[in-house]
Amino acid sequence: MILQSTQDRLKAQVPTLKLVDGAAALSEIKNNPAKQPAAYVIPISERGGVNAVATAVRQEATARIGVLTALGNLKDKTGDTATQQLEALLIDIRTALVGWPPATGFEAYLYASGRVIEIRNRVVWHLSEFTTQFYISA
Repeated sequence: MILQSTQDRLKAQVPTLKLVDGAAALSEIKNNPAKQPAAYVIPISERGGVNAVATAVRQEATARIGVLTALGNLKDKTGDTATQQLEALLIDIRTALVGWPPATGFEAYLYASGRVIEIRNRVVWHLSEFTTQFYISA
């Protein structure tokens, strides 16, 4: 639910992305994505909090999702252009997601962290993580 809506949001709000997909598509990549820049929305984790009431279940939970981006520039021998492009792309992704609730019953996304995962064949893979709160009731 939130993964698909997040993909849809990125497609609509970040037009520089040539490809936006999910974890299943990511598993099929053998080398680098054919279209770049690319973003893959993946589930990272869920964590439950304490129960808020004594007579029922109202538990706050946190979902953490990742946006794994792949950006390369084969003409950029020094990496300077790709670095500037990556920085601009990450700003656009954060702008699209932070403050936006991915579905009914979920709080707006907050930015959690980001890091370079790998640099391979002149392609930088970067993971940005976002969190959202929701409640489980019973």
